[in-house]
Amino acid sequence: MGQIDLIELSKRESERVEWKENVADIEDVIKTSVAFANDYSNLGGGYIICGAKEAKDEHGFQKLIQTGLTSKRLKEIEGKVLSDLRDKTFPSVVALTEEIPFTEEKRILVFIIPATSDAHTFSAIKDNLKVAEYASLISKYATGASLEEKEIERAVIALNKLRKSEEVIDYVKRIFIEKPSLVSNIVLLENKARATMDMAKICIDTGKNYQTSPHMKAKAWERARVYLDDAERDLKMAINNANSFEKEFINRDIEFLNRLKRIAQRPKRY
Repeated sequence: MGQIDLIELSKRESERVEWKENVADIEDVIKTSVAFANDYSNLGGGYIICGAKEAKDEHGFQKLIQTGLTSKRLKEIEGKVLSDLRDKTFPSVVALTEEIPFTEEKRILVFIIPATSDAHTFSAIKDNLKVAEYASLISKYATGASLEEKEIERAVIALNKLRKSEEVIDYVKRIFIEKPSLVSNIVLLENKARATMDMAKICIDTGKNYQTSPHMKAKAWERARVYLDDAERDLKMAINNANSFEKEFINRDIEFLNRLKRIAQRPKRY
């Protein structure tokens, strides 16, 4: 995407742009993201600008003040916001990010929140009981034939939020058997791939553990490679069916997959 023009952005409807000079309250950024994603005002999402603020000049006209963020602070904010959007919103709000150069030492961080058709909610409780109950009931008792596609997607997302990787893999496999029409569903494929990569990461950690026996190390590395091959197939299928916006997020998963594959293909002697 082209670099965002902050001057031009400051001229847009104030309802679509939120300015955060210091980002003292991460929770406020999450709540604003949820509001933009829900798009009740039908504005098409919004932008959250971190490291800049609006003010008035001596004549009372609007002006933009850029303060910027250091590299350390920018990465801290970006990591925390994206993590909380994944873990504390349901369904998860997905944000794009862009860094705009300000000085040699500082940059402006922009979160771009697209509007969606889902009704997103926020909970400050990390392991939301409602999410846990929903995921458990859906995955344990409901059959694929009795569920709507959106309900299935929410169940898989909820299970992934709770780090139930094996349950996600088994559940999506069962859904694909019971509902063949969903085998190209991007949400299901991407979440299954993420769960599979989580399982591969567990195997890699086992292979790295010096207390693991040589036989178990070999098994762990072999299993990690099998998981990663499965994840790669799912991500390839997902990206083939994705639009340009969805591809940006799938490509991030592919980058992570490739890092894991490099580790698994040439394991060091741990």
